[in-house]
Amino acid sequence: MQGYDYWKKYETDYFYGNKDAYNKEKLRLADLLIDKIEKMFLPGLRKAIEVKEVATPLTNLRFTSNPRGAIYGWDQTLDNSGQRRFPQKTPVRNLYLSGAWTFPGHGYGACVPAACLFRPGHGGLEELIAGGPRPQPARRPLDRLFCQGWPPRRT
Repeated sequence: MQGYDYWKKYETDYFYGNKDAYNKEKLRLADLLIDKIEKMFLPGLRKAIEVKEVATPLTNLRFTSNPRGAIYGWDQTLDNSGQRRFPQKTPVRNLYLSGAWTFPGHGYGACVPAACLFRPGHGGLEELIAGGPRPQPARRPLDRLFCQGWPPRRT
C-alpha cells in the first residue's frame, strides 16, 4: 500500500482519461508484489491468478471523493484512531454520525454496528454502555438486514 503522494504525478492525466502511464505503473507494481510473494511464500501464485484488480488512491478518490483517496476515512494514526475519532452524537438534536470517519473507525465491521446504535428507537451509546434498555425492534428493512441482534445482549 502506498500513500497518495506517489500517485499525485498521474492525477491530472488520470482525471482527463489519459491513463496509459498510470496503468503501466499500476500493473508494474502489482507484478512486483506478486513476484515477491511467489518468491517468499507462494511459488506458482501467478499461474493461479484468474483476475487481477489493482486500485490506487486515485481509484479511491474517483469512486468515493475521499480526500487524497483515503480508504478508511482519516489517516489511521495513533492521534486519530479509536476514541479520538468523531463521536456519533453531535450538538444538533437527532443528528448522528456513522461511517469510516467516526468512532470506532473504518470498515463494515465498525460502520454497520455504529449505525445500528443510533437507529430510531435506540437510546444511544451512553445508554448501551450504562446497560440501559434494549433497542426497540428494527423498523426499516435495512435495519432488519444489518442490525438484527445488534447491539449484543449484555451478560
